[in-house]
Amino acid sequence: MKRKNIRLLPPIALDERQRQQMYQIEHRGFWFAYFGILALLLLEILTNASGILIGCTTVLLLALSIYMECCCIRRGL
Repeated sequence: MKRKNIRLLPPIALDERQRQQMYQIEHRGFWFAYFGILALLLLEILTNASGILIGCTTVLLLALSIYMECCCIRRGL
């Protein structure tokens, strides 16, 4: 039996200017998340939060850092 490809939304074709704007939005969003998690981690350390909470925040920050490094290295940046 053949499977039908069901598309809910049509593919979005962005021109060069729109693509650059999208990259800028993603760039700002990434750094906002990175520094937000870092600030949260520091706040948790200063307020003596539970070890599990600090551990989870640390893992999230490290995962975000590793992702960024791997993507940059793969693209030669």
